[in-house]
Amino acid sequence: MEGVVGELTECRRSEGVLTIKVRFRNNSNKRETLTFIHGNSDNDFPMYYVTAGNKKYFVLKDAEGTVLSINSTGAGSGVEAHLDPGKTYLWWGKYPAPPADVKKINFMMPVIVPFENVPITDK
Repeated sequence: MEGVVGELTECRRSEGVLTIKVRFRNNSNKRETLTFIHGNSDNDFPMYYVTAGNKKYFVLKDAEGTVLSINSTGAGSGVEAHLDPGKTYLWWGKYPAPPADVKKINFMMPVIVPFENVPITDK
């Protein structure tokens, strides 16, 4: 998306959960829309994932099957962020934490280029 930049602002491991936060900012002079869609089954999440070592980690779900991310409105739904010029939007997601000896991850999402070699903060 031209004019919109993303910054990974948090990669925190705590009690077996890795929290990822990305802040999007519209640097253009026109309104932009970001669409975040999650589905209902494990196969619906291939575009939002963390890699560490040789393993992929997909977004967590609660007991009712709702993904633990900015899209907390229910399975199969999505979230649209409408960004006016100069405005920001914070996306977040929770993933299974890689083992303690893993110190960096890669994060993939469809609306931005991959974030690579991101250090993990332990809390």
